[in-house]
Amino acid sequence: MVKGRAFLEADRDGRPAAILSEAAERTLFPGQNAIGHTIKPLSGPWHEVVGVVGDIRSGGRAQNGEAEVYLIRNRRAESMRSGTIALRTALNATDATGLLKQSLASVDPQLPSNVKMVNEEVAGLTARPRFLAALLAVFAGLALFVAAAGLYAVASFLVTQRTRDIGIRIALGASPSVIAKQIASEAIYWIAAGAVLGYGLAQLAARALTGEIFNIPATDARSWASTVGVLAISLLLALITPMVRAVRVDPAIALRAE
Repeated sequence: MVKGRAFLEADRDGRPAAILSEAAERTLFPGQNAIGHTIKPLSGPWHEVVGVVGDIRSGGRAQNGEAEVYLIRNRRAESMRSGTIALRTALNATDATGLLKQSLASVDPQLPSNVKMVNEEVAGLTARPRFLAALLAVFAGLALFVAAAGLYAVASFLVTQRTRDIGIRIALGASPSVIAKQIASEAIYWIAAGAVLGYGLAQLAARALTGEIFNIPATDARSWASTVGVLAISLLLALITPMVRAVRVDPAIALRAE
């Protein structure tokens, strides 16, 4: 309960009462206190709002709370065709299910019933987000592999194109560290340009996915830091082989190549 009171047994015989969720109060009575106001369902009499409760996520954990209206049925109203009861118990699933079925059978042996655990309901509601998360992880892994392979290809191409230049530098006394820094700096230039473009696109994609992946905000620092770390390690590994090739160029062979 956020405001007002819960239903009372007296509400069944008195004036019809209703309880709103916070989202329903914002929608029906923006900027006002809904307690004491009246609402009219699609069918039935006017109901007085006696309380406001917190929002629930009946559409799944990734969805924001939707407007909910709770009504108490009058004793003279037509009996309901079906109903749902939510129970919290310290019993295990097997014992609780047996006890509930026994209790319902004692009321009416012909009464059909279906008992589900809340974990089953939550699993059903989160099946789609979990599938999307797994799918995104697979595509992210493929993208990382393609990025590393592309960097390796670019670095190898740069080394091949500059074999003669590297050979001259080595012949003039350039150290392996200088050659390695040269290759790395040229590759880092393209990496930085791709990182800036990729960051912008990733921000757009993250905002689009915020509503699909539960509890992962678009500005999650740990996710961004881990992503940058994995990319940095992968790109470093992709640069190792071309840099080793560059520092091992034979000046005599390089000078003859044209």
